[in-house]
Amino acid sequence: MCKKRIEEAAFTKGVKRAEWNKEDHMLTLTYKPSKTTADAVLANVAKVGHSSDKAEAKEADYKKLPQCCQYKTETCNH
Repeated sequence: MCKKRIEEAAFTKGVKRAEWNKEDHMLTLTYKPSKTTADAVLANVAKVGHSSDKAEAKEADYKKLPQCCQYKTETCNH
């Protein structure tokens, strides 16, 4: 569930490929810099509840995540 949510949030205008690796929690992007930026993509991912080094999710967005995806509890295994 986390992988799908993160990739769908990242796949915005200008993004050719978005792949999230659940083992290392890394999002790999291929995008057109003339259409978007990595920071803009990470801001979209934060809007669905997933924080990164560059974009912090609002607490309200984080709490909308399914219980099993709430990574701050360290119980997320997706």
